[in-house]
Amino acid sequence: MKHIHTFILILLMAATMAVLPVQAVIIQMELYNSNPLVNNDGVTVLAGDATAGDLVQVIETGPDNAINAPNATTGLPSGDDTILFTLHVGTGIPSSGTGLLDAYPLDYNSSLVSTDIYVRFWNGTTVAGSTYYGNSSIFLLPAGDAFNQSQLDFVPTGGSPHTTDQPFSLNVVPEPSSLFLFGLVVFGVWTWRKRRQLGLVATS
Repeated sequence: MKHIHTFILILLMAATMAVLPVQAVIIQMELYNSNPLVNNDGVTVLAGDATAGDLVQVIETGPDNAINAPNATTGLPSGDDTILFTLHVGTGIPSSGTGLLDAYPLDYNSSLVSTDIYVRFWNGTTVAGSTYYGNSSIFLLPAGDAFNQSQLDFVPTGGSPHTTDQPFSLNVVPEPSSLFLFGLVVFGVWTWRKRRQLGLVATS
């Protein structure tokens, strides 16, 4: 009889464990590229060293699972895309001028596992200082191992795109004060021309 009670207790515990929600954990990812990132000429590696380098963004695609172009006025992802991590070429690499990065740890919640992501890389340290950008292929955010560690090579040898082949120019929105000044000048010129037409301004 005691064995039956023990067996029933084990079954109840197993059933309870089955219906309990899985506890989310933080996964630490190592993000790197086996192939160097290169400029739009297809040869020159993107600049970078251990302290500063050309801009790299890890971006989630959103529900449409598609790569959207950067916003022309901010350089941020457009549509339903969002930035997960901001990095720089040369991160984690001891020598400069390699076009490589090895970033660790990039922490994310296990609830994001299998989310579609891609990597966008620029040929400048900022969006404003860039004239071209490139996108990797779309990858699934990897699950962690028994120690909640993961790895992703976003430019495997002979694989994902690695060239900044998309032209880009940041369209800077003028400051309100600049717009006011411009409007004042236009109004002044228009007033002067009107007065001249009416003969109120002396012509030489």
